[in-house]
Amino acid sequence: MKLVFKAIAAAVMASASMAGFAALNDSSSGANASVLWTIYDPASGVSYTKDLNTSISSMLTALNDGAATSISLASFSPDANLQSFLGSVSDQSQLYFNIVSAGKEGIPVVGEVLSSVATGAPAPTYINDQVKNMMGSTDQFVSAINSLAGALPAGGSVIAQPTDGYANLGGGFGTSFATKATGFSNAVSLIGGTGDFVLFSQSSALARNSTNPAVTTELGRFTVSFDNQSQSLQIAAAVPEPSTYAMLGLGLVALGIASRRRSAKR
Repeated sequence: MKLVFKAIAAAVMASASMAGFAALNDSSSGANASVLWTIYDPASGVSYTKDLNTSISSMLTALNDGAATSISLASFSPDANLQSFLGSVSDQSQLYFNIVSAGKEGIPVVGEVLSSVATGAPAPTYINDQVKNMMGSTDQFVSAINSLAGALPAGGSVIAQPTDGYANLGGGFGTSFATKATGFSNAVSLIGGTGDFVLFSQSSALARNSTNPAVTTELGRFTVSFDNQSQSLQIAAAVPEPSTYAMLGLGLVALGIASRRRSAKR
C-alpha cells in the first residue's frame, strides 16, 4: 500500500480547532489518543519527545488514504528542546526515533497500537493480551512524559535524562514496548532511515479471548529526512524510481510482442 500524509497535514491544521491538550492523551482517550515522536541518543542515554499534535485516528486516516504524494508529517517552529538535544549529540548518525500511539476504536471497542518499525524488522502477530500490554506500556510512557513536562501542551516537547526512568526512551519505554513485544523493534534511524508503519489491533476486547491472535496490519513504507534548520520531519511515500517505471514499460512491451507471436503461430 502506498503511503501518504496529506490527511495528517490537514489533521495537524484541524487540531488547532480542537481544545489544546491539557496533557498528552493516552489510550483511555480512544480515537483521540496522542501520537508521539521520540528521538534517542544511545551514546548519552538522553531522549527527546515531541507531541505531533494529531490523533491516532487522524494518523490512520492518512495512512489508509492510498495516494502517492510526498508531504511533511510534522513541521513546526524552531524547538529549543530539539536544538539543545541535537547540540549535545556527538554523532547524529547513531540517533534513532520512533512514532507511536495507543488508542481504542471500533464497535465493539478494541485496543490498538500504531508504531514505526525499521524496514526488514519483524512485525509478528501477537495475542490480544500482548497488545493490551503494549498499550499499557505506551500509556505508562505517556503518563511519565506528562509528569516530567508538567502536562505537555499541544505540540510541546521535553528532554528526558537517563535518570528520568520511564519518560526516557532508553531507560523505560525502550524499543520493544518495555519488553512487552519481545522480538519487535520500533526504532528507525533518524539519518536516512527507512521503515514501515504497523498497526497492532486486538481481535476482541473480551477478556475470555485474551489468548486469541491479534491482528497485525502493515500500513506502508516511508522514508525519513530531517531538516535541522527548519526543524521539520519529512516522511514520504517510497515511490518507485523513474528507471523502475522504464523497466516495467519495457517488460510490458516484451510481453506484448511475445503474445502477438504466439497468436500468429496458431
